[in-house]
Amino acid sequence: KYHGFQGVVKRYGFKGGRATHGTTKNHRRPGCIGSGRKRGVWKGKKMPGLMGGRYRLARGLKIWRINTKYNVLYIHGPAVPGINGNYCTIYDCYIPKKNHKEDNPPPFPTFCPEDVEEPLPENIFDKDLHNFSEPSITIEDEAESKG
Repeated sequence: KYHGFQGVVKRYGFKGGRATHGTTKNHRRPGCIGSGRKRGVWKGKKMPGLMGGRYRLARGLKIWRINTKYNVLYIHGPAVPGINGNYCTIYDCYIPKKNHKEDNPPPFPTFCPEDVEEPLPENIFDKDLHNFSEPSITIEDEAESKG
């Protein structure tokens, strides 16, 4: 969400100055922006400016289920930043311990439909997730198990 130009109190959560006791024009200001020795403003100093409307990057998220009919990804937790209805770009994971190897390629987004002969199933589940269309418990009759 884009908030426009904001001061340091709203942008970074600074406390601000005192309300009374001789304070003049310093209630929502950042305070000191430099030191007494070195001239100028330090690099990385939190200053007023434009707030919001930036790209965010979330790495190494767990994909639990893929619906190929509607192109929907089910991701673990409230993980995708942004508001509902926004577009997001999906990349392969490049975190070293979570990378896919050549013998086990990822199904999406590096999926190439030209390489597959049979059509994909409507839902692709992670191996750790239970498919609710399958039974969770199977019970055998004693007569069938003895015979």
